[in-house]
Amino acid sequence: MAIAHFLRPFPVIIHVILWIVYLLWIGSVNVLCHGVGHIWVMLGMLPVMLGIFYLNWYGLRRFFLKGARWKDVVFSGLYLLALLFVGYQILYGYPNEFARKIRKDPDTQTFSLTMYVIEVVSFYWTFAYKGLGMAAIEILFNLARARIAYLQGKHKDRSNHRKKVRMKKWISHFLGNMTQSLVRSAKQGKATASMLESYAIIWAFGIRMMARETKFFIPLDTELYHLRRLKVIYPISSLDMKLRGDIKTIDVLPMLLLNIYKNMYKHGEFGDNSGTLFHVSCHADRLTIRTENRVAARSRWIFERGGTGLVQLEGILQQHYGTAATMMHKQQEDIFYLQIEILFTYGRVQSDVKPSGQKEETAGSGIG
Repeated sequence: MAIAHFLRPFPVIIHVILWIVYLLWIGSVNVLCHGVGHIWVMLGMLPVMLGIFYLNWYGLRRFFLKGARWKDVVFSGLYLLALLFVGYQILYGYPNEFARKIRKDPDTQTFSLTMYVIEVVSFYWTFAYKGLGMAAIEILFNLARARIAYLQGKHKDRSNHRKKVRMKKWISHFLGNMTQSLVRSAKQGKATASMLESYAIIWAFGIRMMARETKFFIPLDTELYHLRRLKVIYPISSLDMKLRGDIKTIDVLPMLLLNIYKNMYKHGEFGDNSGTLFHVSCHADRLTIRTENRVAARSRWIFERGGTGLVQLEGILQQHYGTAATMMHKQQEDIFYLQIEILFTYGRVQSDVKPSGQKEETAGSGIG
């Protein structure tokens, strides 16, 4: 990051407010100690105070920007000498009302060079360190802000990395299951051309999703298209599949519906009266997915041990939606129930990408 970024000053209004507060405070003290007439002395010294303050404020900033320069040191020394000379002319050169209000002994002409230099240098340093302090505070503030931004960016990078890793694991788990079942179907001579075509389309879709760095959400209608393709590979003839509501402005995680459908097919038992449901409802403030299926005594997969799909589903919902997503599942006798509810945080869309324009609702339309 450029050094100039760390030297960015506070807004002018901040300087103005600080000077107003300081002058009100120091003015009140001077009026209490020396009377109302001392306000004119303070106003007369104001250009000198501002000059000392901003000379050192600028000097420290210039030091960090370009390093130590003899020209700057000489200029500061000449400024102090000029202040000593002008101050002497005003205070001791000729009698005047301004000098009478500043000098402690206005009626005597005794001049002590040592005391005069000490007093002027003390006055100079009083405002010099304030200018240096203001410049230092601005630099430290910019450093702290840059550090916070860096840590936030680093945290975001780690969060995106974790999301990407989990997304790859999520999709690869699905593609692995699908490939495993397709190989088994091919060995049994049940793999048709339409199944192979759907398999290739879903596989290509999954690879594209795994290649994404961010913005993992996809339009719901895209997910539904690939769900129809998955139904070709895993047909459930008795399935009651319905879609309610407007899908055009909804974005979801890739493979969300596909994973749910795949798990139903993997562990379900389907007959004419199996009562298998797959309902997707798009409401004004939420997306609801509800499934019911009879549990088979034996899994259709080569490896019967399951459960990791639901664990991954719950984990990825929590990571991408947080508390906006809830998942409930239970088994009563031989019926498995699953319900996922996702609240929309930003109006009609729950995603990290811009949605397409809202269309008319298609209430009660079927997917199959």
